[in-house]
Amino acid sequence: METNPTEIQAKPKPIKRMVRFILRLFLFLIISFFTLLGVGVMLSYYYQDEVKEYVIAELNKQLNTQVIVDGNDIDFTVVRSFPMASINFKNIKALDAIESEHKDTLFNAEEISLQFSLIDLFKKNYKIKKIEISHSTVN
Repeated sequence: METNPTEIQAKPKPIKRMVRFILRLFLFLIISFFTLLGVGVMLSYYYQDEVKEYVIAELNKQLNTQVIVDGNDIDFTVVRSFPMASINFKNIKALDAIESEHKDTLFNAEEISLQFSLIDLFKKNYKIKKIEISHSTVN
């Protein structure tokens, strides 16, 4: 009994299978990374105004002093501090809370980052989990 050469299927060598598996895994990881990055950018864009307004309103209710920051220096991002969402204030300054004719600077910071969970973002229940302050002076 003769077998036709077209009917015989050669099994791929183990090395070729391993290389194929690694390439597929690498491709899957690359696609997953860019998908997560895209979702993060979309979430940042969609929730940006809502989160900014909420955080600024809550800070104004809680603080007894004037905080000076330009609206263009407030950023909301999901990508930068992943898996946390964060709102970043750049070039922020606060004046003394004591009533006086001449108010001195209480603190000055290059950047303050308030971070909260992504789940809180969807629930609209923003609880700050972490605060990072960089390049600051406090009087």
